Amino acid sequence: AVPITVPKAILQANLQTNSPKAQAIGDLVIIAFYFLLRVGEYTYTNPKQKRRTTQFRLCDITFWDRDTYLSPLLPTNELIARCTEATLNISNQKNGKRNQVIHHHATRAFDCPVQALIRRVKHIVSYTNDSQAMIGTYFSPAHPRGWQINSNDINRTLKLAVITLNLQEKGFDPKRISSH
Repeated sequence: AVPITVPKAILQANLQTNSPKAQAIGDLVIIAFYFLLRVGEYTYTNPKQKRRTTQFRLCDITFWDRDTYLSPLLPTNELIARCTEATLNISNQKNGKRNQVIHHHATRAFDCPVQALIRRVKHIVSYTNDSQAMIGTYFSPAHPRGWQINSNDINRTLKLAVITLNLQEKGFDPKRISSH
């Protein structure tokens, strides 16, 4: 496991760019860290590879204002202001368990995983109304129909952050760092 400084540094650096891919990676790293996700639950894997895990899709995400459902189509500022928590429904996971729910409260901090989920959802729904779109999907001029973040994108970013933060001095070998 990496210290929280790693996902925070990735988020901070990536949100300052104009790159939808980098912004998606920043948000996904925060979401994965706080929701304790396996990399296969939020990144693209080739359908030819037989896996039980189903990646999170838009339809698996629910936003709440305490016990009241919030539409992801609300204006971004209103959704961020009102959303107190979010749930992810895991339709199928690596261990074979189905229909599990992961819940997280909004922290209102810079690295709030609920706000990261909101950013992902708002980015995706601004390009498509496909509720089956994976949360690792991003759209850009180079990819107007969407493209997915994969595990190599996440691992490369984690290794670079460990090097940039000079965590080798604290015993973190970048060669041994990867998503789980």
